This record gives sequence, structure tokens and C-alpha cells, in this order.
Amino acid sequence: MFDLRYHLASLTAVFVALVLGILIGIGLAATETVRESDVETLERRVESLRRELDSARADAAQLALLQEDNETVVQEAYPALMHDRLAGKRFALLFAGSMDERVMESVERTLRDGGAEGLARVRALELPIDAQIVARVLGGGGPFEEYEGRDDLGSFGQDLAAELIQGGETPLWDALSEQLVEEQEGGFRRPVDGVVIARTAEPQRGATTQFLAAFYRGLAASGVPAVGVEFSGTRPSAVDSFSRRDLSTIDHLDLRLGRLALALLLAGGEEGEYGVKAEDGILPLPIEPVEPEE
Repeated sequence: MFDLRYHLASLTAVFVALVLGILIGIGLAATETVRESDVETLERRVESLRRELDSARADAAQLALLQEDNETVVQEAYPALMHDRLAGKRFALLFAGSMDERVMESVERTLRDGGAEGLARVRALELPIDAQIVARVLGGGGPFEEYEGRDDLGSFGQDLAAELIQGGETPLWDALSEQLVEEQEGGFRRPVDGVVIARTAEPQRGATTQFLAAFYRGLAASGVPAVGVEFSGTRPSAVDSFSRRDLSTIDHLDLRLGRLALALLLAGGEEGEYGVKAEDGILPLPIEPVEPEE
């Protein structure tokens, strides 16, 4: 399925080279001083490019057939592979930036297809953060004494991540929601079984980068699956940023295979980078069967 996309790009490149070769040949033929050997060389090159183009077209046709077969297999297998894989579990969704309805819809569909209880809470962070305001709130004594006098936001980001996962009493979120949260849904009453992270803001700098790095690492170290997601073709990609902070990633949430990959990771599948361009492959393997409830 995905090989075809890149193969078509190669076919296009061959076609462009062929057209350029023909145009150059026409230009040379119109030049009286051109040598016969040069023309013969160019003709051989053009002929070679024609053969490459014909071969690429044949390969593309074959890959198109394979893509159709693969899509049929995935379509037929998807319901069985997803059935009850996330049964009884609830999750959090975090946006580094504004909420994206398409991302939320894809995540909710994944959870619904996997039989999960759904999203317990959603938070969209307002970026960039105002480090001075955060420091002022944290410097107010009381439950935040441990943060007083600190110049970095690392420990704060990790503790905020722990509260997002564990729920219950959340003094940091309670105190700083007005400064940190752009939009929100759901409360913190119960813990969650995993978290999905999507970056919708542009890459950040300075204190915000420091905060997000610590926050991501806190999610990754929480003991529950933490997965950074994006759609195929997203630019700029957040995959490298997520993976450097030990999050699993998928870059094809808009595809059925991407939703399956997300469900497998949230169910405890092998951590890694998965998707169209990922070195670890399209899906976490092996795919363990779902044990039926007794």
C-alpha cells in the first residue's frame, strides 16, 4: 500500500528525466555543430529512460493490485483484531496546542472500535506557556514549596504529567489550569489506562520546550502506554520530538492501519515508532489475541 506511493514518485522522476532528455535532444539536433556521437549517446539515454519508464509503469500496475488486495485484507481483519482489545479501559487525550476535531474523532473511533470506555479527560495546552506566571503561582508557598526558587520547569512538567495519569487530587492542574489550559473536557476523578498525545502547535522554543520535554518524559515514565500521534503527511512532523522523549509514536492515525496500531500500543503492544515512514514498521508485532472473558 505504502510502497506504491513512493514508487509512483520514482516513476514521475523517470518520466521527467525522459521529457528533459527529449527536449535536450531536440535542442542539440537544432545545433549545426553537434557531433554525431553526441546525438547517438543521447538517443541511447532516451531509449534507456523509455525502458525504465515502461518497467516502472508495469511495477506500479502490479503494486496497485497488491494495494487493493491488502486493503481488502485489512478491511476484513480490522474488526476482529480490534474487538474488545481495549475493553473496560479509559484514556486521556492531550493536545500540545489547540484541540483538533479530526484527531479527536480518530482517537475516539479507535477507542470505540476497541471496546474502550472512552476518553476520561481531554486537555489542550495553551502554548507557548508564560514561564513567569507559572513561576509566580508555584512560588506562592503551600503545596508548591518544592518548586520555589527553581529556574527550570522540568520537575513541574513531570509532576503535571503524573497528575494527568493518576487523577484524584490534582493541585497543579487546579492551580494552573487558567494559565496552561486552552480547552478541556472531563475531570480527574479516576486514573486512566493510557494517554494519547498530539501536537497541533508549531514547534516551541525556550522554557516551553523545556516544559514539554519534561511533560512528555513524565507521561512516558508513568507506567501506562503513552503514544504520540499524527496524520500521515503532517508537516512539520512531531514524531522525532515525541520519540526523543521516550514516547511511542504512530504517523498514520488517519488510516485504518494507524488506528489499529494505536489500539495495539494502548493495549500494551511493543513500544516503538510505527507508521508510513517509521523504521519499526506499520504495526507493533506480534499481535497477541484478545483473551475472552470467562
